[in-house]
Amino acid sequence: MEKLLRVSEKTTVIIHAMSYMALKEQGEFSSVKEISDAISVARGYLAKILQPMVLKGLLLSIRGVGGGFYISARTRNMSLLELLVAIDGGFDTDTCIFSRPICSKPPCIISKLNEDIRLLVESRLSSISLTDFAEMTFLK
Repeated sequence: MEKLLRVSEKTTVIIHAMSYMALKEQGEFSSVKEISDAISVARGYLAKILQPMVLKGLLLSIRGVGGGFYISARTRNMSLLELLVAIDGGFDTDTCIFSRPICSKPPCIISKLNEDIRLLVESRLSSISLTDFAEMTFLK
């Protein structure tokens, strides 16, 4: 079942970085150093994976001294599911729960279970906003 609910390390880091930024005032920048220190990630890696989020319109950035990243109002209010889809395209819906599928013809009897699990996870993630997640993660 590990493949069914797998979220990449890159996506995990992006969501945690965005969560950290979601606790800031609207328009308040966070430097790469500040974010990397807060979530314990290498600065170079963090800067590299956050840049595409600017191109996707999920983050805004300013270069130079005093610059950094900040989260757009739209992103701040997105659900975790919306973010996962925006970052990674969502979950793989055709993943078999077994490490080596042996079915001779689709649909597998387990595929309904797979679909039920996916729908449950999507339902839960769609009910948690990035701001809610940030508060649960950083303000415990």
